[in-house]
Amino acid sequence: MNKSIWMMSALVVGLTACGQTTSSSSTSPSNETTEEVAQQPSIVSVGAEEFEKRMEETPGYLLDVRTPAEFAEGHIEGANLINFYDSDFKDRISELDKSETVYVYCRSGGRSGNASRVMEELGFQNVVDLSGGITSWKAKGHPTVQ
Repeated sequence: MNKSIWMMSALVVGLTACGQTTSSSSTSPSNETTEEVAQQPSIVSVGAEEFEKRMEETPGYLLDVRTPAEFAEGHIEGANLINFYDSDFKDRISELDKSETVYVYCRSGGRSGNASRVMEELGFQNVVDLSGGITSWKAKGHPTVQ
């Protein structure tokens, strides 16, 4: 009798679990949810090779967030300087086109990572951060200009 009760209990639990799994897995996301996911910002950190490849494939705004003195020592050609330490940094960043891809770098990756988070908060849709900054860029043999 104990065996019969155990088998019936197992059967009831199994059927109940299957029913719950079926009903929850058959629920599909609404179009609204899908659209919201598609509109979420994309903030990525990539190495020098990938950074250069992405800039070639998808033109965008190249942003150097170092100080003017660092910028003068050498920067990636075409870069625009907005000093992360300036008091109006957030205001100046917010003037950029939030739908345009922004390629951002600093000396070693710290400031550009922070700048990427600020841009994400401001609603930028696609930010590519150079991991290791211009230091890694130079180490891979990529050119800079003064």
